[in-house]
Amino acid sequence: MKKTIYILAALAASFAISCNKGITTEEPNNEVETPKVEMQTITFTANIDEKITRSSYAGGTTFNWDAGDEISVYCSDGNFYNFRANTTGTSTTFTGAIPSGESLGNYALFPADAGHTHGNFSLPRYKDLTSHYSAEIPMVGLKGEGNVYSFVHCAGAALLTITNIPSDITSVTITVESAHASDPTHCIKLSGSFYINSRETTTPYWSGAYAATSDEKQFSRKVPVTNHTAQVYVICPGGYTNNCPNKLTVVGHTASTDVPLFTEKAMKKLGQVNRAHVLPLTELPLNNLSRIDWSDAGIAMSEVDPSDSRKCLTELKATADSYYMYTRVKGPLSLFSGDYLDVYLSDGAGEHYALSDENKYWSTGGETVYREEHKGPVTSSSLSLTFNTKSVDTVTENSGDDIFWYIAFPRTAHSLLSSSGKVYVGFVLWNGWGVTGVIPTKYSAMLEVALP
Repeated sequence: MKKTIYILAALAASFAISCNKGITTEEPNNEVETPKVEMQTITFTANIDEKITRSSYAGGTTFNWDAGDEISVYCSDGNFYNFRANTTGTSTTFTGAIPSGESLGNYALFPADAGHTHGNFSLPRYKDLTSHYSAEIPMVGLKGEGNVYSFVHCAGAALLTITNIPSDITSVTITVESAHASDPTHCIKLSGSFYINSRETTTPYWSGAYAATSDEKQFSRKVPVTNHTAQVYVICPGGYTNNCPNKLTVVGHTASTDVPLFTEKAMKKLGQVNRAHVLPLTELPLNNLSRIDWSDAGIAMSEVDPSDSRKCLTELKATADSYYMYTRVKGPLSLFSGDYLDVYLSDGAGEHYALSDENKYWSTGGETVYREEHKGPVTSSSLSLTFNTKSVDTVTENSGDDIFWYIAFPRTAHSLLSSSGKVYVGFVLWNGWGVTGVIPTKYSAMLEVALP
């Protein structure tokens, strides 16, 4: 009986196992392998058919391809594929890959961009050019015999050059934003998608347009710094006239941090920029007020103890670089209200540059002394100074009971600052006394400043 039970149990177990095996299913594999596209490598020649000004052009007049430049070629499958320049020159070969069985199309675009579409050129708002710097002025290339593409420009550019950049800054991001004084809807479009007119029948170009978004108002490029100088080509449609000021923002990049250099600085009107031409803008030297180490023992300094009740500046420091004379003035904050600040320059000749140690004043007469007057209330947060009709950059800082004024004087604004050598500078704080031999301060002497 037991044996019979054992046999039945064994059969039941065997049946259960076989049933379980019968209903067991495997999870389906829903992954579909993407067919691998076979690519073919193609090399062709591209020529430049126009002359244009560019910092790296041969002789400053002829456009050159730079090795590493990339173009996008429209191909038979309706897609763009990128090709890279093998050498430098006005004519060079480009190499890239397209799917097997496809062929090169009849036109190409420079510079390459993933946003290019048939008949439209994509100009990105931001691009990092530090690994391969290029003017990147948009061009269209048409294919001729033997797969040779001939390129012509479909836009122009304004060349913005920033100089006097500190040595620890290795690259800068330069952003130009279009602005309109009264109508923000009429801001010139600087980036986005541009339709290429008459691409294959006449000289290709695009027309100016108004920006539809905030991004389209901006053109931003990160570029390397070489010999304290950085350049950016601001792309402009042919015949473009900028009738409104542009705002300029520049951020410097060091090995460890980002440094604001200009923040929404107003630019002058660009004027007309024609297709296939570059409009060089006046070089813009960087004002390094915020990066001067005023504790450096090598900076000239003069100080005086305010031992009486007259208006008094207590300290003056000054230094200079190739573009600016920088000064820092210190005085009691309580005295700087409704007063005037005079700036004096001298070549040191004659009797009109030195303070009398006994009387603590200097004469303002004589041709060698230059006087610029700050007219209006002087406050702890602002200083509006005009130097020989040119505006100067200023920064104010409060520290306890004292105020510091940091002022950058453009050396091009006055003949005494325009050449290397030395100059004498002095300041007077006064309350508007209408006399020539003014006695508003106990300053010790005009300060000698070396001009590199």
